[in-house]
Amino acid sequence: MAAKKKAGRESWGIIDTLPSGRYRARYTHLGTRFTAPTTYTTKQAARSFLTGTRADIERGVWVDPRIVKESPLFGPFAEKWVAQRLTPKGSPLRSKTSAEYRRQLGNGLAPFRSMAFDDITSAFVREWHAARMLDGPTQAGAESRLLRAILNTAIEDGLKESNPVTSAMCKATTGKKYRPPTLAELGVICQAIEDRFKLAIIIAAYGSARISEWRALQRESITFVEALYEGRVVEQAAVRIMDQAIHTTEKGWERTPTKSEEGERVVFLHPMLTPLVQEHLRRFVGKAKKALLFPSGTTQEYLPDWTFWPIWDRARQAAGITREVREHDLRKFAGTSYAQAGATLRETMKFMGHGTPAAAMIYQVDTGRGAELAARMPIPAALSIEMMRPADSMQI
Repeated sequence: MAAKKKAGRESWGIIDTLPSGRYRARYTHLGTRFTAPTTYTTKQAARSFLTGTRADIERGVWVDPRIVKESPLFGPFAEKWVAQRLTPKGSPLRSKTSAEYRRQLGNGLAPFRSMAFDDITSAFVREWHAARMLDGPTQAGAESRLLRAILNTAIEDGLKESNPVTSAMCKATTGKKYRPPTLAELGVICQAIEDRFKLAIIIAAYGSARISEWRALQRESITFVEALYEGRVVEQAAVRIMDQAIHTTEKGWERTPTKSEEGERVVFLHPMLTPLVQEHLRRFVGKAKKALLFPSGTTQEYLPDWTFWPIWDRARQAAGITREVREHDLRKFAGTSYAQAGATLRETMKFMGHGTPAAAMIYQVDTGRGAELAARMPIPAALSIEMMRPADSMQI
C-alpha cells in the first residue's frame, strides 16, 4: 500500500495529501482537532475550506461539526405552529381559523409536509404557486400567506435564512368584482326572500351582522328602546351581537366569541323596521330567551349553509345580481350607508365590529349616536310598512 504523503502545514491548519491523490483539511480549535467533512481534488480547494472556517471562528459564527442539528420537517412544525399561534392581541386562534389553517395544510400545502426547510427553495415555491394559481388565485393567495407566516417563524427559530414566499404570491386577485346591492336591489331581495329570512337580510344590511353572527342571535339578543323619530317617540330595535355560530369538520357546531373583541357590539336598526322585527319574533321565534331568531328547521343545532344558500341565491336571481353581490356584501351596504348617514370613522368601525386603523382612533371618539345614525339610513320603497306605533303599544 502506498504510504500517505507528509502533511503540509499551512499558515493555519493542516492539509494532508492522501494516497488517492485527494487532499484532506484539518484544523485545531479549542484544543480539539477537527477534520473537514469531505476531501478535495485540489489543494487550493482544501485551503479555501480552512480559510472559510477560520473566518467563521473569527466572526463568532463557527458551529461545532460534532453537533448534529436535526432540521424538523415542515409538516410537524406547521402543526405545532397552528396549535401555538396567537392573535395580535395574544389570544389563541379561533376554532374556525385554526380549522381553516389545518385544511390548507392538508390540501394545498400538502406537498411541503415531508420537506426539510432547506429543501423549500424559491424555485420549488414558484412552481407550487403557479400550479395552485390554476386552481384559483383566491385560495393560492390564502395558502401563500399561511406558508409565508410559518416560514417567517422558522426564520426566527434559526431553521431557515430567508423566506422564498414573496409578497406578490400572497395577493389574491380573481378578477371578479363584488359590490353591495343598490337600495332598489336590496328591496327586491327583501321581497323575494322567504319571510323567515327577511329579518336576517335586514340585520346584515342595517346591522352589519356577519352570517355567523346573525345565525347565533337569540330572542334575548333583541331589545326595544324609545327613540325620537320625526318628532315623535317610537320603538327602535337594538341588536346585541356577542358571539357567533360556526361549524367545522373537527368540532361540528360551536358557539364562540365574535371574530374579534371589537365584534361584540350593540347595533340599532332603523325605527321604520321595528314592526318587521316584532312580526318576526311573533311568527318564527320561540318564547324562551335562548330561542334562536333563525331556527335551523333541521336536525342541525344552527341554520346550516346548505339550507340558507339556495334560498339566498333565488332572492339574488330575482334581483338580477347573482354574479355581483354576495351575502357578505350586505355588510358593505351597512358600512357605506352608516358612514353616509354621518358617522365618524370611529363610529363606523364600532358599528361594523372592526378594530383598525388604530392611529385614527386616537383622534376620534364615540359619541353614542348609534340610534340617531341608524335612523338616518335609507329604507327601500319595497319595505314600506305600517306607521310606527307609540312606544307603549309594543306587544310581543
